[in-house]
Amino acid sequence: MEQASSEPIDRFRWAQIGIDAAIVFGSYLGALVLRFAGKVPDKYWQHFFRFVPVIILVHLLANYSMRLYDRTRLSTGKEAGRLVWAGLGTMLLLGFIAGFISEGVRPLPLSVLILGATVSVLAFELTRFGWRTRFRFPA
Repeated sequence: MEQASSEPIDRFRWAQIGIDAAIVFGSYLGALVLRFAGKVPDKYWQHFFRFVPVIILVHLLANYSMRLYDRTRLSTGKEAGRLVWAGLGTMLLLGFIAGFISEGVRPLPLSVLILGATVSVLAFELTRFGWRTRFRFPA
């Protein structure tokens, strides 16, 4: 009996990681623009572009630590609870990091961190729901 190739699974994982990174970037960018009604002060733009790689990395590591990129999670609904916990953990971790690296001034407003993390988690779930309904992977 021929064993199925894991190539589609690997492609899915890399695609999902890339999509997750884009979601995080867009969520926090949208939250920042929304927070300042489109007129973001220059200092926050500078902080945003320095801080967004850390934010993306923290979100991806939280998703990875919750095993959201595992093959067994691709075709089941078990990941929904894990997404919620990963999102909550990410929000707490980002607030913790922001509190430590800020020297009297937060790099980004707390409202941006909370809204960005919340929108990211919701978008993660929507993309995974789309992947689950579009593709069927063996367990």
